[in-house]
Amino acid sequence: MDIAKIRSQIPATQRTIYLNTGFDGPAPISVVEAIQQRVAYENYDGPTTPHVLESGRKLSVQAKEAAARMVNVTPDEILMTQNTTEGLNIVLNGMDWRPGDELITLSIEYPSVMVLALHIQKRYGVRVRIAEVSPTESNAGLLAKVAEAVTPRTRAIFMSHIHYLNGLRVPGAELAALAHRHGARLLLDGAQGLAHVDLDLRAMGVDFYSMPGQKWLCGPDGIGALYIKKDLIPSIQPTYASSRAAKSWLPTGEWEPETEAITKFQLTTTSAPLRAGYVEAIRFVQEEVGGTKVIEERDTMLATAMKDALRGIAGVQVLSPERPPEATGIVTFGIAGKKPKDIVDALWAQKRIITRTIEPLNGVRLSCHFFNTEDEVATTAETIRGLAK
Repeated sequence: MDIAKIRSQIPATQRTIYLNTGFDGPAPISVVEAIQQRVAYENYDGPTTPHVLESGRKLSVQAKEAAARMVNVTPDEILMTQNTTEGLNIVLNGMDWRPGDELITLSIEYPSVMVLALHIQKRYGVRVRIAEVSPTESNAGLLAKVAEAVTPRTRAIFMSHIHYLNGLRVPGAELAALAHRHGARLLLDGAQGLAHVDLDLRAMGVDFYSMPGQKWLCGPDGIGALYIKKDLIPSIQPTYASSRAAKSWLPTGEWEPETEAITKFQLTTTSAPLRAGYVEAIRFVQEEVGGTKVIEERDTMLATAMKDALRGIAGVQVLSPERPPEATGIVTFGIAGKKPKDIVDALWAQKRIITRTIEPLNGVRLSCHFFNTEDEVATTAETIRGLAK
């Protein structure tokens, strides 16, 4: 991996020490240009001229194909969405819930996951069972606690694949197997997964996986992808519908609903410029960076170096898992006697280091990604050392 060449294509790396990819990743120049060029093309040539419309249809196909290849599924199992949360809503609000059904989630969940679970509870009379786990729970411990929460009424297990708090990665394959043994389904929030770790959703056995374009993929905001295992598509009903939810319909009211195709969840107008940026972002991480296996190795290496450096600083507590498989490229830490916001503000003011607060842990989160360097890790650790004095 030619880090200097990669960094030269990501302008934000020239201006900052960017350690907030888990919030929103900095886009390469080629992604920005792909979006700009598509906007210009549509507006200069006319958005509904035949060749513009046809190229837009091709972009839709390319986006689905690119996303599917990246996670080892088929394009007809991928729906392009606005973001991760939309995909999660499509699945959970589309399930055939009955009062008394149960949904399992974790005590450490991202607010959008927990609130969605509680919404399902209120709307459908579903019981949400919350497995109490530590932010640094081992995979074995987490699996055991989720297994304890399973009952004959369990319909779904729903949680983040990689937790926003501190990068804890849950055992996806084992959770899928657990769910399936009890006739339940596994839905994972992949907001911190795509282009952070190497994903093979087919091998993992997950039933549903929702992912964004703007975080570790370093693509545009406003676009994401949802995976639904092909044989489960008929079991999920559209919560809101467009003409794509029908195979045919007549003004008399006769109609045949679409059940098999994932396009039944698709609404009408979407953004071709965002699809162009999304396709280019996938190309960049696959071709320019070297793919997700390389990215996972580098992210883990940088995060391990960061944790090792921080553990040697008096007053600093590392709040992330130590090593894989639980550990990822995210490092969360706290400084005794310091407020997280004050730490974030000081890191920016002193060295233009971009981070974010994690209030539930009274900590600060560092997202180490492929474009970061060992020197940036050292600079960050030394700056934190100064703040801890």
